[in-house]
Amino acid sequence: MSNRPTTAEAIASMQATLQAKMHADERDRVEAQEQRNRMAADIAAIRSDASSIDHRVTNIEGDMAKVKPVIAKVNSWQSMALGGAIVLGLLGGAVTMFWEAVRDKIISMFSGG
Repeated sequence: MSNRPTTAEAIASMQATLQAKMHADERDRVEAQEQRNRMAADIAAIRSDASSIDHRVTNIEGDMAKVKPVIAKVNSWQSMALGGAIVLGLLGGAVTMFWEAVRDKIISMFSGG
């Protein structure tokens, strides 16, 4: 007696192996399709987010275009205020020095010296 399977047994074994491979291939195909569907949904979400971000950036750019002239005016006002403060400081110093000189003269007139 030999240990060789009969033709029917060999065919049955091959058929079982083939069916197992077909089931595995079908499972892989379904998993790949599901993965592609998830990736397509992710890409659609990313595109939607990118579109939303583009829209918000466009709005911000528009707002900044409106705000830039105001900022420039505020900066010029700050520069003018600083310049005015410097001028007032110089005038105050000059008035103080003048008053000191006049005060010294008045004091020397009344003190006899």
